[in-house]
Amino acid sequence: MKSRTDNTWANLVMKNLDPFELQAAVEEETIRLRVCDVGGQRVFHNAHSLLLDRCGFYFIVFSLDEWLDNEKEARAYLQFWLESLDTHARGAPFVIVGTKADLFKEKLQKKNACSKKGLKKIYTQHLEDISSEIHKMMRATSPSFLQDRHLMKRAKGKVFHFFPVDNTRSGTDKKDRNILQILKGMRDKILGYKLEGEEKAMVDKLYPCPWMRVCDVITDPKAKSHVAFEDVKRLGALEGVLYEEEARLMLTKFHQIGAVLYFSESDGLSRFVICNPQWIVDQIKKFVREER
Repeated sequence: MKSRTDNTWANLVMKNLDPFELQAAVEEETIRLRVCDVGGQRVFHNAHSLLLDRCGFYFIVFSLDEWLDNEKEARAYLQFWLESLDTHARGAPFVIVGTKADLFKEKLQKKNACSKKGLKKIYTQHLEDISSEIHKMMRATSPSFLQDRHLMKRAKGKVFHFFPVDNTRSGTDKKDRNILQILKGMRDKILGYKLEGEEKAMVDKLYPCPWMRVCDVITDPKAKSHVAFEDVKRLGALEGVLYEEEARLMLTKFHQIGAVLYFSESDGLSRFVICNPQWIVDQIKKFVREER
């Protein structure tokens, strides 16, 4: 699973998920999903072609209070991410999350000088308006967004195209109902997700046992973030992957499902395997900074 998050949202999600993988029992089997924070700042945009693909579940995150302060900029930010997702991961399921709902409420109350009862009505109306704008943006960006791809919030007979999240719940034992609804909906979307033209859901695909043993070793959170192809080939030989061609096919399949990054068509890059895609973003952050 891949996600575009900010630090506060990451804290909220990681309160409910293991930082490295989500495990869900399905018919007495375990599904492992890697959580990856794709840098949302402009300096990371060129890395999207490496990190975004159809085999992920994506979080597009924006700040509700920023929408109130500068709607034009917030809309442009969301528009960019919708276009990027449509370009690099067309067909993949996703959810849109509006963080800092607590600050959003505070600003609305100050702006309107209203009671708590009045605030609830104003707050709900603003959420409906933002949801309507997001729906228009999705409809204008790509028809594929209207094919039940994205997770929607349903409450009291109404449908919202994003989930507002209260950041004051971060780091506490209080469970934000919207986060719990997201996690349940995300699980259902992932379990039923099929690539276009395929009959089986991605999680139902079968791979040779030797391949999966190799995958478990190289993607273990305690393993190295990147290794040489020759090392993977030697490990594969021990597990029953005896030929180089099979080892390359195995890594290509792992790349397609987002488990690793492996570029078999490049003579230089094919000599290495990136076992943790998050490592790419972490390396970029070491020498690239957004100017502020």
